Amino acid sequence: MPSRPEFVERVPWLGQVAKLSTVDSSERALPVGVVAVVRRAVEVVVRQHVMTYHVGARPRGLGLCQVLRSASLSRRDRFVLAAAERVVRRRGVCSVVYAKPLARRVAPPGTR
Repeated sequence: MPSRPEFVERVPWLGQVAKLSTVDSSERALPVGVVAVVRRAVEVVVRQHVMTYHVGARPRGLGLCQVLRSASLSRRDRFVLAAAERVVRRRGVCSVVYAKPLARRVAPPGTR
């Protein structure tokens, strides 16, 4: 399932991966309200891309985590992310930080 327009509107960098029509979006949590503010603040502070997901959700097909490279975070960045996670988890949401600029994983997990 490709990125729905409301996701691209709220998470603009998803427009760069919209062509990945094989990537499932069912596990993603639409960032609204406090979750949107926290997601954007983390992006600004850690200077990476952040996506919000429903806690415990699994993709029905290929998910972004299987396609995109995750970000390397400094100790300070991990502290910022942990603080943000405490806020959004109460709303059933978790965050994943992807490398900026966006980069594909070298090989999908389990293919080596």
